Amino acid sequence: MSHEEAPIQCPVGRGQTEPLAALVAVALFCVALSVYAGFLTGLVPEFSTDRELAEVTGERVWETVNENGIFREETALRSALDADTLPDGHRVAVTVTYAHEGTVTASQASFDGAGRPVETTELNGETFRRPVPVQRRKGDVRPGMLTVVVSDDG
Repeated sequence: MSHEEAPIQCPVGRGQTEPLAALVAVALFCVALSVYAGFLTGLVPEFSTDRELAEVTGERVWETVNENGIFREETALRSALDADTLPDGHRVAVTVTYAHEGTVTASQASFDGAGRPVETTELNGETFRRPVPVQRRKGDVRPGMLTVVVSDDG
């Protein structure tokens, strides 16, 4: 008894498309998806990849003043930061606080639009906050907060 299997045949004209038509359909889908994503990004700022100036400045300040991921209380922000770390033409106020029977200021400094230290510490503008560990003395590390305020009036 011999079994010959017949080849499977598809009905002609069903489930087939021209390769060029398929490529055009895929290209149109990609363009439509890109336009939609661009429109949505413009509409909802949280989807945007642009970072605020205060956030960028805050991260640069942290990279400059931390020592192995810890802010040492004796660090003087006025001397640790310079014009290369701070944005040109913007006033900046930097404060590091920590928790110890309330909130204690470990260090604070303000800078003018040229990056020179100034006496004023109160500033209104974009604010960036980041939790940081603050070392008071050897073996005593407290939870702290780095606050950076960037103002346009330089």
